[in-house]
Amino acid sequence: GPNQTVSELFAHLKEGDRVAITTRFRNDIVQEYVNALSRRGIKTRVVVQTRDVYDFCFLMHAKKELVGIAASTFLIWAGIMGNADVVRAYTIEEKQALSWRHPGLQRFRFERYIYWEEDT
Repeated sequence: GPNQTVSELFAHLKEGDRVAITTRFRNDIVQEYVNALSRRGIKTRVVVQTRDVYDFCFLMHAKKELVGIAASTFLIWAGIMGNADVVRAYTIEEKQALSWRHPGLQRFRFERYIYWEEDT
């Protein structure tokens, strides 16, 4: 949620820092994130483009930090091709196991494993 995002993901930001949010959604949820950042004194703007390629170019031109969900190919490629000082790709771990509610699909379990390279 917005408050957890501000207090954990963006905990390092200080009052007066600037954040630009790119999204294809125009709704109250995005505004909740803007409000949460603004309460911390972080200057926030929402960039809503009409074409995906514009969002990608915008992300590629991030200078200080590029932050987004690791599953986003836009984030990964913008991080590779761009010049941001830091690229932060995050994942979200659910405290509750994710499963489908439909009785015929409850056999599915989504699992996460961490690979550890063994010492040789």
